[in-house]
Amino acid sequence: MGGKYFGVLPFQEYIALVSHCDLIVTQVTMTLHIALGLEKKVVLLNNIFNKNDFEMYGLGVIVEPNVLCGCYYSPVCPHESMKNILPEIILTKIVMLLK
Repeated sequence: MGGKYFGVLPFQEYIALVSHCDLIVTQVTMTLHIALGLEKKVVLLNNIFNKNDFEMYGLGVIVEPNVLCGCYYSPVCPHESMKNILPEIILTKIVMLLK
């Protein structure tokens, strides 16, 4: 898809990089909090946390697998449920948020 990995960056430089984005696709990471703090649109990929624990502040959507695995707060999903989130679903959410 033409994505580029910049490697490890100093914290301030990473925040600056996120600030240049129109939309962020991320899993539950610090990037989610940075993006929301910068009022960026966000597609959050989630499987192990309860979606009700997140506030997207009207800036994004939460995409989850269509199979509930029940492994909330586990470090690893034994069912590999993230494989059930198809790229087409993510793209649809991206297009929706950028309109």
